[in-house]
Amino acid sequence: MSEGIPSLADTAATLVGWAEGTGALAVGVLIPQGDDVSPALVRYDHLEGVISVAEGEEMRTVPALDGLGGTTLGELHLHKFPDFDVDDDEGKIVGAIGGLENLARSLGALAGFFGPEALAAAEFRTADGGAPLEIGSGAAGQYAISRGDIEFEIPDGWPDS
Repeated sequence: MSEGIPSLADTAATLVGWAEGTGALAVGVLIPQGDDVSPALVRYDHLEGVISVAEGEEMRTVPALDGLGGTTLGELHLHKFPDFDVDDDEGKIVGAIGGLENLARSLGALAGFFGPEALAAAEFRTADGGAPLEIGSGAAGQYAISRGDIEFEIPDGWPDS
């Protein structure tokens, strides 16, 4: 990755720590690298135990903790929540009070480690065992929630409203 961007080892350690602390199936960050350079996409797949890195057209996968030796980039307030109940037809997500909001804010903080334009996204199990619930957040406070092809409406001011 480019100068000024955290190392792959530190990025990997941070993503692994975030996934373990929240119970995420996978978590990734899109890291801007400058005007003339494609952003880097770094993703940790908890089930496979691998880190995937895409920069431009180059893609590589490495075992997540195979001698990378990184350290987490900072402290995050992490919680695990029970699987969310998702009603695709009604467009409703039910779970622990404040759970979805907590995870969205935590993803925003995670993105913030990589700069103001970075984005972070994670996948979580659902109670019905179907497609995972996907939550995305930008360091600047933008949010997206989806499951498969279904995008959930997010009220203005969420998650602070």
